[in-house]
Amino acid sequence: MNKWKKKINKINKIINTILNVNNAEECKYGVPDSWDSLKHLELMSTLEKEFNLEFTEDQMVEMVSTSKIYEIMLKINED
Repeated sequence: MNKWKKKINKINKIINTILNVNNAEECKYGVPDSWDSLKHLELMSTLEKEFNLEFTEDQMVEMVSTSKIYEIMLKINED
């Protein structure tokens, strides 16, 4: 398993746990209902801690779906 695939699995596990869902890949802000503003902050904070990152405010605002989280985190890793 490559390094990025391991990160995706870890991201999915975090999302599944925080939002109490089984399929993180289908999530976006508001879907499920549990992804509200407080859960969004918890999710951003947990991702920062788990991956030793610090997101910009713009990045946090953009990260409103699992696919966008993947995209932004991949870009951060490339920089």
